[in-house]
Amino acid sequence: MPKNKYSVAHLLKLLLVLAVLCCLPGCQNTKAAPSLYDAPTQVYEHPHIGAVLTLPEDWLILSEAEDNVVFTAPEGSLTLTMVWELGGYTYYSDSGLLDIAEAVAGQILQEPEILQRQSRTLPGNNQLLTATGPLQQPEGEVYDKAEGEPASAVCEIMLFSPLPALRYYVITVADVATYEQNSSLLKDIYASFYLNESEDVLYEGLHQEQPNDNVDTDEDVDNTTETESNEDA
Repeated sequence: MPKNKYSVAHLLKLLLVLAVLCCLPGCQNTKAAPSLYDAPTQVYEHPHIGAVLTLPEDWLILSEAEDNVVFTAPEGSLTLTMVWELGGYTYYSDSGLLDIAEAVAGQILQEPEILQRQSRTLPGNNQLLTATGPLQQPEGEVYDKAEGEPASAVCEIMLFSPLPALRYYVITVADVATYEQNSSLLKDIYASFYLNESEDVLYEGLHQEQPNDNVDTDEDVDNTTETESNEDA
């Protein structure tokens, strides 16, 4: 299967801007939410990536695209992003997947301090990484030292790899106090993740989403081989 045209990397710039907006000092923290099921919930089903999450009913959708969706808590001090990418058939160990999650955190935080790296915290193939540190500044933005240090935040990444070649990320960015207040809630949200499409349907959809540019089909390869044979003759 050719490399997917989508990847988590292109979303990080958007995610970073949202994180900066949400984690500036002075923003109100979300109310403590010890459990997902202590209040009304909503079930979100992404229309393209075959993934489902259960979230608090009052969380809002900031943006939605074919390969991702970004939610925010009402007070705006926490964002949660779900995104998928086609990672090829290369096999990654638990440690290798955690390294991928750590690299993503490094694009959101400056020199992140890793708080935890845990494998298979839920049933299935999943990895959990939590890091803290100052937020990266958006490209081209000049930071005024007189305004104080960059906002410190927590970035938590739950990486699911339920099928070969597919990776789903649930990425949380919050100020430290908000993360601490909502850590149990986040665990419930991660545990609610599942795929609502069969393996065959997901792979068929991914195949249809592949770009045609610079990708040789089996028929192209056969035609090229036949032409070369005729020229040799």
